[in-house]
Amino acid sequence: MRTKSLTYIGGNDELKAIEFVKVLRNEIKIDFHPDDPAECYINIETREKTFNQEETKALDKSRKLLFKHFGERVYHLCLVASGHRNMDGSIA
Repeated sequence: MRTKSLTYIGGNDELKAIEFVKVLRNEIKIDFHPDDPAECYINIETREKTFNQEETKALDKSRKLLFKHFGERVYHLCLVASGHRNMDGSIA
């Protein structure tokens, strides 16, 4: 069960948020976007949902927490986590 990996517990620490998104991208292997509900993620080859019901709830709760702690800045943090931006906003 991946529920623990899908649960954000970093509070308002930006570096922990970035690490959380990196885990989603690199270990869970999803192209995470904070606007996308967990139920939207499917396996391209099998067309099956990526997450079961419990995992879906955990990731959706985490998405809400990220917005609660960071507001619109969550988009920037996701770009940093994906390697597209530096923390100062410059292109990586």
